[in-house]
Amino acid sequence: GLFGLHASMSLSEASLEKVRANLNGAPIHIHVAESEMDEEDAQSKYHERVVERLDRHGLINEDSLLIHCVHVNEHELDIIKKRKAAIVVNVTSNMNNAVGLPDINKFRDKGIPVMIGNDGLSSGAANEYINVLYCMHLFNKKPTSLGLGDLLEMINSGYDYVSRRLGVKLGRIESGYEADLLLVPYTASTAMDQSNALGHIFFGIMHAFKPSDVFIAGEQLVKNYELTNKKIVMEYERSQAVADQLWQRIKGEK
Repeated sequence: GLFGLHASMSLSEASLEKVRANLNGAPIHIHVAESEMDEEDAQSKYHERVVERLDRHGLINEDSLLIHCVHVNEHELDIIKKRKAAIVVNVTSNMNNAVGLPDINKFRDKGIPVMIGNDGLSSGAANEYINVLYCMHLFNKKPTSLGLGDLLEMINSGYDYVSRRLGVKLGRIESGYEADLLLVPYTASTAMDQSNALGHIFFGIMHAFKPSDVFIAGEQLVKNYELTNKKIVMEYERSQAVADQLWQRIKGEK
């Protein structure tokens, strides 16, 4: 597993020392330089940058996930590369919070594994994939700066990471892999073959991504757009009640 932390600016030296003492070589999951505030906090209090601070405490172990990395510099990237950690970008969240965008090509040029996350903003991976591509075109002011092949590499990096860490095989329709399948109705307006399938998936399917059927480990959980697992249906109903209770507590009604 991974040891989850929030961000450098919300963690004291004592907290980091305590984590280090109990980490036993495990990788960490932490937000890094999401905003300039995180870097400014580290430099004003500890006279070093965020990644330097985490590395001084011996926290960046192999397979650690450093989230965002919008404002890291070259030296910090060198440390991430040396420690064999990975970066998870969350461009939709970054746009929503107006903190800037990560330089994904710089990360990849350094040989750092880059994966795509959503920072909990939504549950839709398709939207994240779309936004990564378009954001990098705008960020670099060049429509060819990040291609569909590059996007696929980042998607597969996520599958490879999870497969390795959890001891399962995900991300392919092949013998020996988990039978996780989606069926998405799609009528192609042009011929589709191996050479252009990725283009059809990205430009044709992902922009209106709504699976009709979903299988997880071979079990069908969605059939013709309807949940088949009664337990999941009940959990959705319970979550609404819990949300109402939470709002009542926040408002001081109960």
